[in-house]
Amino acid sequence: MAPFRGRRASNRQGTTLIGITTPAGRLALRYSPLTASPETGATLTLPTGTMPKSGKDATGTSRSSPQGEGNPLLTDETLALLLEAIDKTSDGIGIFAPDDRLIYTNSANAELFGLMPALALGKTFSELIRHAYRQQAGINIETDDIDRWLQVALEHRRNRQYRSFQTDTRDGRWLQVTEQLTGGGQMFVFFTDITEQKRVERKLKRLTARLRTHADTDDLTGISNRRAFFRLAQRELSRSQRAGSDSTLLMMDIDYFKRVNDRYGHQVGDRVLVNISATLGRELRQYDLLARLGGEEFAALIPETGTQRALEVAERLRRAVAAIVHDGDCPDLAPTVSIGVAVSHASQLELDPLISQADEALYQAKDAGRDRCILWQPPAS
Repeated sequence: MAPFRGRRASNRQGTTLIGITTPAGRLALRYSPLTASPETGATLTLPTGTMPKSGKDATGTSRSSPQGEGNPLLTDETLALLLEAIDKTSDGIGIFAPDDRLIYTNSANAELFGLMPALALGKTFSELIRHAYRQQAGINIETDDIDRWLQVALEHRRNRQYRSFQTDTRDGRWLQVTEQLTGGGQMFVFFTDITEQKRVERKLKRLTARLRTHADTDDLTGISNRRAFFRLAQRELSRSQRAGSDSTLLMMDIDYFKRVNDRYGHQVGDRVLVNISATLGRELRQYDLLARLGGEEFAALIPETGTQRALEVAERLRRAVAAIVHDGDCPDLAPTVSIGVAVSHASQLELDPLISQADEALYQAKDAGRDRCILWQPPAS
């Protein structure tokens, strides 16, 4: 819908004339606040007869035909059709006077406040909102304090020439609302239904979230994969550095896992991976980061954990894995894990060197006989 442009003038009887320019020409809307009453509301009168091609309009402003002398005139019949179309459209159209009283509304706009047009005219914006709130109709007003809600709403209302925002209704619809102030202080309000657009947006958002989850999740175990781990671990290390806290990285590898696959088959091997990842997840805190890096290798980043606490956590994980009963048909199936532990202090929180240190400690655990935890130590100088 093309934007309206308006100008206001007043005569000696206190009647406000609002000139509205549309693509079809210029309309003069007559608003008589001095004769309005609670029963009849304010009135809007469209001019009769044809609009001249040139001269002055109802506000005293010079005008000419938008497309030259050959442009058709805006007739009574055209005006009647225009008003009928405005009233029948599902889009809401309203005009507020400078004192914020509603001086024109179509049916859709009035329904936003739970009223018929004749009852909505003449009421202020605040009165309309209070009525909708009391009747629980129209616009969805989620508050227990309507006075505070209105205070906030009025702080944003009329503080700029143009404003666009979204709101929802009590029947579940979503609306895109635009407000346009004229130089004379009138406010033109227009809204259109965007419920279907919001439905599509929510569907796309859910789809995007599922795709992101799929991209970041190990298909077999359901925990984070290598890609997600490196991204999230670096973010967590940066947060720990800002907080001035230590972090611990555990690199874990299932001992002799190839023998499990060779002896029992890959299906049993997959169940072992799933069981171990589930056990590790239960033993860690909700905000610890656990991931399968590939094959039989796992990693866990444990924020806000120093050396002593890191060793305690690693040992608890090792014992928990060793206690898993994997398959009743394979009573001798009892794989273990070796764990390399590296602690990064607040002043040295970088992911790559931390991974190298934990890897080195993991190899030491393997060389020392497996099924054990080794803390990385810097080389002796």
